[in-house]
Amino acid sequence: MNFFSVSKFNNSFTIVQNIERLRSLYSKFNYSLIIPIQEKDKFEKIFKNKIYHNVNIITENQIISLEEFKGIYDLIIKKNKFKVKNYQNLGWYYQQVLKISFAIGNGLKDNLVMIDADTILIRKLEFFNFNNSIIYLTPYERNIPYMEISELIYKIKFANWNSATSQLFSTTPSEINFLKKALNNFIIQEKGESIAYWISRIILKSVLIKYENLNGSFFSEQDLISTSNQLNGSNNLKIISFIRFNLKKKLTFNQILIAKLFGISHLTYEARLINKFTKNANYFEFFIILFHNLYLMYKRNFIKIFKNQKIIKDVQ
Repeated sequence: MNFFSVSKFNNSFTIVQNIERLRSLYSKFNYSLIIPIQEKDKFEKIFKNKIYHNVNIITENQIISLEEFKGIYDLIIKKNKFKVKNYQNLGWYYQQVLKISFAIGNGLKDNLVMIDADTILIRKLEFFNFNNSIIYLTPYERNIPYMEISELIYKIKFANWNSATSQLFSTTPSEINFLKKALNNFIIQEKGESIAYWISRIILKSVLIKYENLNGSFFSEQDLISTSNQLNGSNNLKIISFIRFNLKKKLTFNQILIAKLFGISHLTYEARLINKFTKNANYFEFFIILFHNLYLMYKRNFIKIFKNQKIIKDVQ
């Protein structure tokens, strides 16, 4: 199993916790960690122990630097005469470029699983069924622009769309092959152009074409890749439940066991709210958090909608 994440050092607590969980859930795995070059020494200090021999640290610059990404943004703005130029959310789009570029660059030979850096897996998940990925859908984050960008890039329309922004995605070599062809149908990768430069153009141009600015969360790499996997033939759609909303304190071992009984598969902590000094939740706080998240997961009668999801192809 080959996992990877994109992370800053403020997520180091959850990264370490997740690697420990993966060790207990999967007998053999490798973990690639994409980080800012200026934080390399900090991360290497954490992972210098031999027990982390399967952790491979990669700096962002090995894929594409933030400065180069900004340059691509400036060029697209100038060339297409978009009126609004704002760098506020550029870092958020940059980390999505890193994820997709790494997946394409490393996924033609091996199966890959991306897990967000703020997420800790607490239940063993199956990610593949033969040559197809299992796609985990969730009603938790139903951000319509994620759907609209996928529709724009792939020239499709969804009926009863459900988001795959579940803090993870998986790919097989055949799915990466299909993804490259599908993205080339939107914007062709030029001769000699790096994967990351090409993906940067796709993400920035698609969002600017649709919304004319980056002043919001308009793009999800998890939805983009999961949609491609469905177009490639994967019908392995599953519901996933997790705790994310209002998770401001650490859960204890017993609380995690209880969460698993309620079908929770992972915990997602916000980096600004959690670190090694954070207090544990008491049981009253835990059950409030648990049932609030379960309510958010199932309030839309998701199971009924989930069964009817369809993709209408070749929409111009």
